[in-house]
Amino acid sequence: MIDFKFLLNKFHPFRSLRYKVEGESMVPTLLSGQTIHIDRDAHHGRPITRFEIVIFQSPFLANKTFVKRIIGLPGEIVRIADGHVFINASLLPEPYVMEDNELDPKLDLEWEVGDNEYFTLGDNRKDSIDSRRLGPIHKTWINGVVED
Repeated sequence: MIDFKFLLNKFHPFRSLRYKVEGESMVPTLLSGQTIHIDRDAHHGRPITRFEIVIFQSPFLANKTFVKRIIGLPGEIVRIADGHVFINASLLPEPYVMEDNELDPKLDLEWEVGDNEYFTLGDNRKDSIDSRRLGPIHKTWINGVVED
């Protein structure tokens, strides 16, 4: 038996969208003005993994689209202390963050990421509105995953 729903989703012309990055929050990984491809179906049927870059909209900031990196997963404790990120008390290696762009060492916060939530950060930590201000994002806010 042929699964027509699968075929429609698999070959739908709008499954992958192009998006133009606005702002500096993901530098050096993504640059302002860069066009990226978003897979709208990548997060359906499988969990999103740490370090994936997602595009989402927050219900708290109407008409604002965000592109951020997934740092914390459902059920984890994310702690930011001394300029570093810790997941469940283990230091998170972040080779994509430039040395001179680390977190404010005076910043100290901790979040328990709930079910169906993700903690996001921009790679350009000094110029990013992310989960430090928005809190964890709900999976229903996610519009897609950035394709490599």
